[in-house]
Amino acid sequence: MKKDFDFYEFTGVLVPGVATMTMAALVWPGHAFALKELNVSMGELGLFLTFAYVAGHLVQAFGNILEHGYWILWSGMPTDWLRTQKHPFLSQEQRDLLPIRIRSMLGLETFNFDDGLSKKDWSAICRQIGAAVYAENRGSVPVQTPHPFDGYQPN
Repeated sequence: MKKDFDFYEFTGVLVPGVATMTMAALVWPGHAFALKELNVSMGELGLFLTFAYVAGHLVQAFGNILEHGYWILWSGMPTDWLRTQKHPFLSQEQRDLLPIRIRSMLGLETFNFDDGLSKKDWSAICRQIGAAVYAENRGSVPVQTPHPFDGYQPN
């Protein structure tokens, strides 16, 4: 299986892992694995990056736990606020239009916001909305990548 590192793997996992490994080396200089000098072998660099990758996943897992606790304090995530109306942020006109748009966009003819809509069902609909937006390429900003011969080329 081939694994390509994308921008998220680099910024969301590897960088926090390297930062954690570096901080551990500063706190426990004799016990933590760190690159103490610039003259290192490829094996040492590979081992450091592997440990940093694992540490980055652990940092991310801890962050996910903190995020879950944070949203519990706010009565759920903002996507769930649409269903519960605990923190209304849409006008009544927008709220009336939303089920119509969801029915037409996703083909859910019987969809409506009512007391019978469970958190699990609403979560599935939110994922479906996200997939539909992503499929239409409306959820991302075009990124320019470097071209080896004439600078930046739009994707």
